[in-house]
Formats: sequence, structure tokens, C-alpha cells
Amino acid sequence: MVIVTKIHSKYYNIENFEHPGGGDAIWHSYGRDSTAMFEMYHPFVNKEKLQHILQKYEISCDEAKSYLLTGEDNVPQFEYNTDFSNEIKQQVAVYFQCEANKKNTTIRKITKASTSRWTLIVFLNLLRVLSIFWWLSGSIYGLFTFPLFSWLSAANTFHDACHFSLSDNWKINKLCGYLGYELTTPLLWYYQHNISHHSYTNIVNKDVDLYHASYLLRLSTFIKFSLLNTYQNYGFLLHWTMSYFGLVINPIIRRINNTMYYKIIPTYDNLISQREMFDKFMLLFYIVLRYIIPYYLNYSISLIIIPTLIYGLLFMINSQITHLHEDTFHNEKDWYKHQVLTSSNHSIGSKFGYLFSGGLNYQIEHHLFPGVNHCHYPYIQPIVEKICKKHKITYKRFNGYRDAFCSYYKHIVKLSYDENGLHLCSFKTPTSWAVMSEEGDSDCALKMRNVVKYK
Repeated sequence: MVIVTKIHSKYYNIENFEHPGGGDAIWHSYGRDSTAMFEMYHPFVNKEKLQHILQKYEISCDEAKSYLLTGEDNVPQFEYNTDFSNEIKQQVAVYFQCEANKKNTTIRKITKASTSRWTLIVFLNLLRVLSIFWWLSGSIYGLFTFPLFSWLSAANTFHDACHFSLSDNWKINKLCGYLGYELTTPLLWYYQHNISHHSYTNIVNKDVDLYHASYLLRLSTFIKFSLLNTYQNYGFLLHWTMSYFGLVINPIIRRINNTMYYKIIPTYDNLISQREMFDKFMLLFYIVLRYIIPYYLNYSISLIIIPTLIYGLLFMINSQITHLHEDTFHNEKDWYKHQVLTSSNHSIGSKFGYLFSGGLNYQIEHHLFPGVNHCHYPYIQPIVEKICKKHKITYKRFNGYRDAFCSYYKHIVKLSYDENGLHLCSFKTPTSWAVMSEEGDSDCALKMRNVVKYK
């Protein structure tokens, strides 16, 4: 069996390579141009040492191309050794090396969850278990505490585990990766989040996060306008509350007759592979535990629906406001600069924002160093911001959730207009509707522009 990956225009057969991060980590690169993932997960490793290891597995271009997945030999290419990227990696590495020296350990170990972080993780997961008992007992408190503590435990555990930043032991990362089924399965998360979103953030036809129910919520000017987008200043609430269907059920349905995830990211495993089958089995097992058994215990639809909707809202509140703003769509050659410009921070220094978001409020640092546990982001944030300022790169930060949400909302309201700047605001008669245009001021004042009739 030949398993090929492409890194910096060279091809490697990695079928016999045992990655220290475990099978899931190396699986990300199967059949792909994995240059972006290779760079983002090895920022502090000696590149000459890595190149020496890779040389043992190098194969010719002619031998390798037929084993790459569709389109993977023609993906966006970035630069990783610019003055900005080298300085930011060097300065953050210096910080971690100092911390590693203090504790007589390695950089790889020091960048994972600290002891205090593990204490919090255990505490949050205990609260989650307790809330499950309240929920199953039919308590009104359980309807709200169950999704809240499920979100807090998943945000602080599942997310880091799937980025291999929770522990330097891949088995612990793999185990904790199964704690986020309220959001999605590990395999689908790898496709959507790691392979697509982190490698090609906010890039059209590469970042699948831009295309979840795009007929209802248009998040980029690159997405074709539909009439439903006219009402997305209200429709985003439906989009947010239905996120479980969009993130879990919909992709599974799409995968039945399609080898592309959201018609964008080629999938390596077929539907009968061991990895795919196990992922689907675990999802089915979760659905039985989460929906079927609780219903037969209480015969209450609200017990099933309300926590799911609340959880979806909690996830969307924390994920959407860190990338989707008017000035976060770029296509930079420098990968590190691209990550800074397509991300944004909020609530810096806020303990509530940090806990509630699972560290996602430090989104810029997370995208620069996804393999670093988020407990370290508050400490490297000043380093990153200072270097960005030095290189005159916009470091976007909001004071808190409110400011970040207002900017996000302004963005989606602007995209409720079509490519010509027209906006369908209301139906006046059965045969006509009013077309509105934006005034251009901050409060998005509207005025009548034209009336168009059905033919």
C-alpha cells in the first residue's frame, strides 16, 4: 500500500512512518498537500532535523501524483519563511524555551496543558456529569446546565484534543477527542476544522466554514447571493440554533454519495473504511444515549430539543465572531500574516471570556499556533501583537463579546445585499417587492431605491 503526501513541492510515501503524534495526526496528510499542516504543527522544531527524517521517505513526482486526492496537487501555496513569520516563531519559541528550562522539560511538553489546566478540565467534566443527572431527572435546571457545562467541557477539552495540544501523549488526545459529540464527530471535525479551516482560513472554495447553509447565511462576497440571504439579519438566529444539524447530520448525508466534504475538501477514507465505520458507529451510539434513551425516560420533546438548541447557540456565539468581519477576507502569500489578518481577538484579559470561549477569544494566537494549548495564549499574546505592530500588520481585537458581535452583525447585514448592492426588504404586493440600498453609515440606514416586478 502506498500512502503519499506532498510537502513543499516534494512527495513522500509515509505508509511506514510512525508519527509521534499518533495515527490521527499523520492521517491528516494522507493523499494531500500537507504543507500548511506540516508547518503549523511544527513551528518550534528544527526544520533541518525534520527534513533529514523526510528524506528517507521521498519518492519521485511521477510515482506519487496518481496517489494524491482530487485537486490536492493544485492547492493554494504560502510562504513560511518571511521576516515576519520567522520573527514571530523565534520570539514565541524563546518564551517557551525559557518556560521549559524553568521546569526542566522540553518545548513539546511545555506547550501542552498545564497542571492547573488539567485541574479545570476535570472540574468542568465533573460538572458536566452532574448536569446530565439533573437533565435526565427532568429538572428545569438540567435543561440549561446540561448544554452549558457540556459546552464548557468540550470547548476546554475536545477542541484542544483534536488539535493535539491537550497532551503530548496521543492516546490522551484521541480519547478526549470523543468528548465533543454534542458538536460533531472527530473525523468530521478533522475534515472541516483542521484540514480545511486552519490551513486555508477564509479562502473561497477551500474553507468549508464559509459554506454552512450558505443559501440562508451568506458569509462572503464570493458566495452567490440568494433571495433568502435578504433576511439573514434575522436568519442567522435560525442558522445558529440549527448548527447541530448543519455540523453533524448534514455532512454525513452529503458523504453518502459524495467523496468530497462539502464539495470542497476531498475525503481520504471511503464509507466502508475502518475509520469511517467507527466514526459513524460512535455517532449512532451517542444519538441513542443523547436522544432516544432520554426520551423514553421522560417522554419529553423539550428535554431533547432545548439543550441541543442552546448548545448550538453557545458554539456559534464563540466561533462566528472571531473570523467573520468585513475586513477579514484576505489571500496573503505569507501564511502567518494571512492567519493574523483573517482572525480577530476579543475580551483579552477577561477571565470570563477566556473560560466561556475555551480560549477562542485568543483566535489569532490559536491560528498561528494551533498545536499549543490555549492556556498559554494569554502569555504569548503580547509577543504576537508587538511583532505585528512592528511589521505594520493589522492586529484586530475587540473589547468584548458585544463589540465583536456588532462587527459580525454589520458584516452579515452588508452581505444581505446582492452583487449590485440591491436589497429585497419587504413584499408590497403579490407582484412586486421593494428593493433597498444601504446608506453607507454605521447604523446601516436604508432608503427606497427601486421597485421590481415579477415577470
